[in-house]
Amino acid sequence: MSASDLRVVVADIETKKLASDVGGWDAMRAGKGGISVLVVWDSWSGRFHLYDESTLGTAAEHLEAADVLLSFNGEGFDVPVIEGMLGRRLCIKHHYDLLLLIWSAISGRRKGNTLGEVAQRTLGAKKSGESVLAPALYDQGRFAELHDYAISDVDLTRRLFRFVQEHGGVVGQDGNLLELPLPELFRFIDLGSLPRETVSGV
Repeated sequence: MSASDLRVVVADIETKKLASDVGGWDAMRAGKGGISVLVVWDSWSGRFHLYDESTLGTAAEHLEAADVLLSFNGEGFDVPVIEGMLGRRLCIKHHYDLLLLIWSAISGRRKGNTLGEVAQRTLGAKKSGESVLAPALYDQGRFAELHDYAISDVDLTRRLFRFVQEHGGVVGQDGNLLELPLPELFRFIDLGSLPRETVSGV
């Protein structure tokens, strides 16, 4: 099996509402917060694909067509939200959730491992914004900023998985490499080349 044989996608959603707006996280996972944008990076096309609620069925087919789905907290949030919106389970072949991999490698306290915190420690890269601001961008019709933010999160997740491939883990809170339990399939995953660091907008 070669890397090019596997279709790998990296996905993330942004919601229209906050948990506090709809009665808590269980309601969010049931789809009550809606989806403003779902971004999918696809190793076969080499680009980012954007979906919203009107194309959620097509987005689900995209995720289900992939051999591997990579996410950050996708098992605990993104996938349940999509399933709640669709009213059915997604048939994902292989799903690797980086947050769950990190949690499985540490003992005790789980705080300090948000996407932004892990990316800052591991890549020296900051998130372009905070997820709590995404609903406000949606409400204000600032869709270019919303989509740019969502794409940036997916790209950070992809870059973190590339780092894990090369180094066997991410940088932990103590500043040392936190080794992660990687399945054999992981060595066949092709996440494309990483771009040089550039100033946003250049």
